[in-house]
Amino acid sequence: MSERQRQVVNLFKAIRKLYRGCTIRQLAFALDVSEKTAYRYKDTLIEIGFRFYADKHTRQYKIVDKMPMDINLAFSQEEVEFILGFLPEEEELSKAIQNKLYIHSDLREVPRSLDEIEFGRSVKGLQKAMQNKKRVILKDYSSANSNECRHIVVEPLKLEDQYRRLYAFTPERKKLMQFKTERIGEVEILPESQFYSNLHPKKIETDSFWWVFDGGRHEISMDVSLGVYHMLREEYPRIERDVIKVDKNCFRLETEVADYTAPSSVVLRYPEGIFDLAPEPFKAYTINRLRGVPLWKDIPRYMVDQ
Repeated sequence: MSERQRQVVNLFKAIRKLYRGCTIRQLAFALDVSEKTAYRYKDTLIEIGFRFYADKHTRQYKIVDKMPMDINLAFSQEEVEFILGFLPEEEELSKAIQNKLYIHSDLREVPRSLDEIEFGRSVKGLQKAMQNKKRVILKDYSSANSNECRHIVVEPLKLEDQYRRLYAFTPERKKLMQFKTERIGEVEILPESQFYSNLHPKKIETDSFWWVFDGGRHEISMDVSLGVYHMLREEYPRIERDVIKVDKNCFRLETEVADYTAPSSVVLRYPEGIFDLAPEPFKAYTINRLRGVPLWKDIPRYMVDQ
C-alpha cells in the first residue's frame, strides 16, 4: 500500500473510531501513528465539516454531527473514481468504503471496480421503503437456518453494520428479525404501507454480535488468542469495548448477549484459539453444538453432562 493510500484508509478509520469516541492517544494507537499525526487527522475532519464534542474530563473526542445538510453529500462519478484510485484492493475496510461510495453516489454507470457491490441496489430500495414506511419483498433470500431461498415479506426498520444487516418486522411471524443484505436477491417495494407499526419496537437494542435483545439476556466470558481477537474485532467491531487484555496472547471478552448461538459459533470456527468459556450453561451449550458436528461427535459425553 502506498503512503497516499494509507492516509486515505486511515482517515476513514479515524471517522469510525471517533464516532464511538476516543482520546488522541487511543486514536494514534488504532491508526499506528504518532499523537501529532492523530491530531492532524482530527483537524482534517474538522476542516471538511465534522463537528466534535470534547470531554475535558476524559479527554475524549466524539463526532456529534456530520456536514451541514445544504452540502451535497452524493458523490459524483469523478469523485468516486478519484477516491477509488487511492484505495488498496484487498482490504476489508476498503470494501466497506466502496459499498458506501456506491450507495451514496449519483452514478449512472458503475465503475468496473464496483461491479461486485450489487447489494447496493438492495440497500437503496430498503432505504426508500423505510423513508416511505412501505413493505418490501426480500426476493430469493438465502436463509442459513433453513438452507433454502424464498421470498419474505417484511416491514424494514433499520440498517446496521455498514448496511450489511437489516432489522425488519415480519408479518408472517409477527416479530423483529435480522437479515443479511448480501443474501437478498432483490428488493421489491410493495404499494401497501407498513401495517404493524404499533408492534414495531421503539428502540432496537442489539448485543456485540448484532443479535436483537427480545427477551433473554446472558452474561458470557471467552478467553481467545490474539489472532482470534483480531478476526473477531474485524467482523464484530463493537466487541472492542468489552475486551480486556489478559496477557500478550490472551484477550477476555466479557459481555451480555441475546443468545448463545453467535458466541458459540466463534468456538466452532476457531476452536484452536479459544482458551476458556464461562459460565457453565454457555460452555455446555457450546460443547453440545460441537458434538453435533460430524467430525466432533466423539467428544466424551461427560464433558457435556458435567
